[in-house]
Amino acid sequence: ELLNRLVRDWSAIQERFSPDQPLNQVVDIAVGLSDNHKRGRSVAILTFDTGLKLVYKPKDLGLEVAFGALLQWCNQNGIDLALKFPEVLNFSTHGWVEYIESLSCDTEEAVQRFYQRSGMLMCLISTLEGTDCHYENLIACGEYPVLVDMETLLHPEIKSAGAIQTDASTQLAQKLSDSVLRTALLPLKELSVANDVLSIDLSGLGKVEEQTVPSLVWKHINTDGMTMDYDTISFVPEANVPILNGVPVAPKQFIDEIVTGFEQMYRWLMLHREKLLSQDSPLISFADQECRLLFRNTRTYAAILDNSYQPDLMEVGIARSVGLDVLSRAFITTPDKPHFWPILAAEKQDMEQLDIPMLTANTSSPHLNLGNGNIIRDVFDRSSFERVLSRVQSLDETDLMFQSQV
Repeated sequence: ELLNRLVRDWSAIQERFSPDQPLNQVVDIAVGLSDNHKRGRSVAILTFDTGLKLVYKPKDLGLEVAFGALLQWCNQNGIDLALKFPEVLNFSTHGWVEYIESLSCDTEEAVQRFYQRSGMLMCLISTLEGTDCHYENLIACGEYPVLVDMETLLHPEIKSAGAIQTDASTQLAQKLSDSVLRTALLPLKELSVANDVLSIDLSGLGKVEEQTVPSLVWKHINTDGMTMDYDTISFVPEANVPILNGVPVAPKQFIDEIVTGFEQMYRWLMLHREKLLSQDSPLISFADQECRLLFRNTRTYAAILDNSYQPDLMEVGIARSVGLDVLSRAFITTPDKPHFWPILAAEKQDMEQLDIPMLTANTSSPHLNLGNGNIIRDVFDRSSFERVLSRVQSLDETDLMFQSQV
């Protein structure tokens, strides 16, 4: 499928990404660079004979096009520092994206601008109801932090299944979960799937210091005592971290720059609120786009799927079904059958075909199309696009002060 699409799109790729230098052939393809979705489809990186690298994504890239257009509009209308975004060629079923290379910073001033831009980008992502911007979705391209996966922008919110709690601690927890923390850019410890004890940092602006985590490895290979056991492996900084003189630079040294960038972008959005809410708003391109609903943590799906490959679950079909049915636990926390119950069948169907479940919604709809023929009507209070417009409308100095404290 990838090769057929490449042949069909070759002329368009040539025109968009290499208009002055003919592309003759692909010399390398790196496959399997993302979780499997939609019957084994995943991201690949293609290298052409000219040195051009493109990222192939087997999904609609409408949100990526819209986000790039918004950043371009911001750059043209006087934001404090210009933001960088990848070039995108979208064909609805799939698309091709400019490969963003991880580059070092030349000076400390460049690192300062990187973190100031990070604050600006964080403000935009938060305003766009974005989430899950972990370390794999952010590239430090010199002094530019570049978001390279936009599928969780305009993230929809499922209606609460139970009674809404009004006590102070619950309200504070809700306020924090609805704050800039939601973007997953700020350092935040998460439990390791391996042993549910060790905390690891997977955030977009975190994961700077080397971390050690337990991981399953084979021991005593090629002997009668060969066994699988836990061992400690190093979790090293990735391409999301700015590098100066060969050394990763931690964000804790540049907190003021991050907060300054965030506040500058926030006030700039307030200044341009009227335009952003008008009929010809640059936000209009985010309407009627496909966005992803993260119903559960991807690592939860992966852990359940890995467990389902154990020999005692592979011998009989019903045993493996029972192993996957652990997914149903999330649906029995209330005495009543939740409105979103049909999601379980869609999740199990994906996992039975060895995929990580991927639930998608339309940014302009309150309904959830499960892709298996079922539609859950009014599963969201309102569409994610309406929530973004509401957030832009509600921007004020009081909220800015709270977000800056967070």
